Amino acid sequence: MSKHINSDTRPKRMPPADELNTALHAAEHLRTTVQQLQPAIEAMIAGMRRRAAQTRQRHARAAERARKPKAALPSLPPPITAFLTGFVETLTGKLEAIAAALTPEERERLRAIAPGFTRAVLHDESDVRAMVGLLLQMEPWLAAMIISAYLPDFERRFAS
Repeated sequence: MSKHINSDTRPKRMPPADELNTALHAAEHLRTTVQQLQPAIEAMIAGMRRRAAQTRQRHARAAERARKPKAALPSLPPPITAFLTGFVETLTGKLEAIAAALTPEERERLRAIAPGFTRAVLHDESDVRAMVGLLLQMEPWLAAMIISAYLPDFERRFAS
């Protein structure tokens, strides 16, 4: 009796030759297929390794940014009112000088249209804004003369 390595003492039955040929042909076909696919498989694995390395680098950079101390945020600019130092006083002085150059009757007519003028200013009407800007840049006597000349137009425009 022959000795078996796996201590299986049962006799082995050999498959028929055509089954052996089919199995050998299938094994050869499998080996050829693996050989043909090997470069594509290796390229795919290399691509996956590159992407994994890129992902690790991105995570490392993000972790580094997280570890860095944050730069102090810039301080807020001063409020706009800080730039208007003396504005109200200057404006009041200018308006008083213009009013002094007007006749009492013209001042009374201007008081009558003040509500309509105020509404136009609050609605930020561009022509009113431009007119006030020009008048405030002029000498008070010249601004008063222009207001006097255009007072009928102002009364029509700003009448309540």
